[in-house]
Amino acid sequence: MEAANVPVVRQQSGRCSPAAVESDGRVIARSAAMREILDAARQLAGTAIPVLLQGEIGVGKTTIAREIHRRSRFAAGPFVRIACGSLRESELERKLFGESGDSVGEGARKPVGLLGLEPGQRGTVFLDGIAQLPVWAQIKLLDALQESREHGNDGALVPGQARVIASTTCELKNAVIQNRFDARLFHYLDFFRIDIPPLRHRQDDVRALAEHFLAAAISDVHPSPQMPPRYFSEEAWQCLLQFDWPGNVLQLATVVAHATMLAEGPEIGPACVAALLGPMRQHSGCEMISVPLANSLREMELAIVNEMIRRCRGNKAAAARSLGLHRRTLYRLLEE
Repeated sequence: MEAANVPVVRQQSGRCSPAAVESDGRVIARSAAMREILDAARQLAGTAIPVLLQGEIGVGKTTIAREIHRRSRFAAGPFVRIACGSLRESELERKLFGESGDSVGEGARKPVGLLGLEPGQRGTVFLDGIAQLPVWAQIKLLDALQESREHGNDGALVPGQARVIASTTCELKNAVIQNRFDARLFHYLDFFRIDIPPLRHRQDDVRALAEHFLAAAISDVHPSPQMPPRYFSEEAWQCLLQFDWPGNVLQLATVVAHATMLAEGPEIGPACVAALLGPMRQHSGCEMISVPLANSLREMELAIVNEMIRRCRGNKAAAARSLGLHRRTLYRLLEE
């Protein structure tokens, strides 16, 4: 079955209403892309279908997974996060399948159900970085999930008992083609896929996120109400808004926290921010764009421009920045 992806939308111009900035104080969602992802979380609330979250490191996959759990009918149960990349081979059996060699005797471990849930427990299981599981564990995981749904074994995941959410930083479809990921498990998880765009493609969120992190940092560093509040100067805001954030939301939170600590007065200036950001540059990540070489040079150029506009969800100004072009140059290319 083909995944029910969150559709691509065009970003709205201008500032959003205050109600669109946050979702109950948990998820910052000023951009159209993030508000659409929150809409998807609402759609998933009454279901138990698997969800696949794709996005770069630091975009907020864990936050979105928790938001889906919070809105779901499993919210009263635990949210079990399993960091697949940090599991040693010796831990896989116990963490994923509740199996252990120490099944008898005084040192026996307490039995745990499939994916860390206790027998009969309702909740959400978040398989963070599922592509890092070895192939044998992928195959065994799928078999265990399917068997539990068919037979409803005690302590296993049965329909309506738990939801499985998985995350990945890579395109799983490509991993399947390269025989690095089990095709059957991919189709099982790909029932409903949410692609979380990088922060550089949803610039409307940068200021709202930075303000949120600034308030949190102030309460940690200067809890006294007598202390004057910290704030970014307009020049500092320009530095934050023009940066491409290769580390995404995680990097933004770290920079804001450090700037709050390093500032000598209430105003956080551009020099402080620039020192933390380093040289301003265009994104130099490993994003790839496939271009048919049989076409003319002009057609190849246009294919690259159109693909970047699609990745920026229709925001031509953001596409121009990502390509290192002036906005007028991009418009001219499209007109020609």
